[in-house]
Amino acid sequence: MQVFKLTHGLRNPSSQSGVCPPYPKRRGVVGGPTKLLGLAWAGTNRSLRETRTGELKALQHSDGGWGQTPYLVSDAYATGQVLYALHELGQPASDPAIQRGIAFLLRTQAEDGTWHVTSRAMKIQPYFESGFPYGYDQWISQSGTAWAAMALAVTEAPPTAAALNAFLEKR
Repeated sequence: MQVFKLTHGLRNPSSQSGVCPPYPKRRGVVGGPTKLLGLAWAGTNRSLRETRTGELKALQHSDGGWGQTPYLVSDAYATGQVLYALHELGQPASDPAIQRGIAFLLRTQAEDGTWHVTSRAMKIQPYFESGFPYGYDQWISQSGTAWAAMALAVTEAPPTAAALNAFLEKR
């Protein structure tokens, strides 16, 4: 029954206000990319997807990335999620927001190919080493690296010269 309610709400414009409300600036991208993916995969009306896509793009930071909240710096987790969602929604890889996001990911990638994402979680569980770098930040960094790699993998067009130059300058 819950699945029916959700898909009914996603497919019927008159009941969509509670399903994917506008992204409040104070929350940042938390949940935004996954809501957009749900809207796309459920085949909701195009105008709602376009509106929410524009709102998500507007949250892009000046460094080209996205932060999990407006109070946090850009990171690979949020940036990778947003870029993957934008791709799934049919945004072209040549879109300037996507190109800035790609440049951010290439510029912040570590030499070993991973990305460091700072954990926001309270340290309540016993710590153990998984073998992934970054100590207490290893779990969120592993997820951030996965999102960043997925985002780069689905980008159809090669990065612009500006993105490549930004990558090469870091090296």
